[in-house]
Amino acid sequence: MRPVPAWRLLLALLVTHTNFSVSAAIGMLALFGVSVQTGVIMLEYINQLRAHGHTIKDAAVHGAVLRLRPIMITMLVATLGLIPAALSHAIGSDSQRPFAIVIVAA
Repeated sequence: MRPVPAWRLLLALLVTHTNFSVSAAIGMLALFGVSVQTGVIMLEYINQLRAHGHTIKDAAVHGAVLRLRPIMITMLVATLGLIPAALSHAIGSDSQRPFAIVIVAA
């Protein structure tokens, strides 16, 4: 899984005319943290398969296939759950909107 390029997140803020704020920075940190954690979990599972005698190629393919669904579900839930906050212009959305835009843009 490739990490999300930071320029894409900043472009989403630029396109939506949203200032880069502490909330947007926290969204980026959260996104990068989840990406790293997902990668570490996948590599650990692949290493466990290697320890049980699988070849490198078999372990990588099996580990990627097995971990793809949870990764995709996690990202889909985060994206769908934050779409209302990213589109909101109501009172109080000034602090949550940049965070949501960054997560949805990923």
